[in-house]
Amino acid sequence: MMTAKKSVAYGPVDMHVGKRVRIRRKLLNLSQTNLGDSVGLTFQQIQKYERGANRKRPA
Repeated sequence: MMTAKKSVAYGPVDMHVGKRVRIRRKLLNLSQTNLGDSVGLTFQQIQKYERGANRKRPA
């Protein structure tokens, strides 16, 4: 039985903050891995923050 993939809607504030994190990271010439290492996160977590997917939305 196939299940439909749920659509995920990220909040506008989360998306805005994520874009700002990405811009700043690029201005500082840091990779996601370097930034993650410096703040104690994995690069996957940095990717989530940059996408605005860092919070679980209520159902």
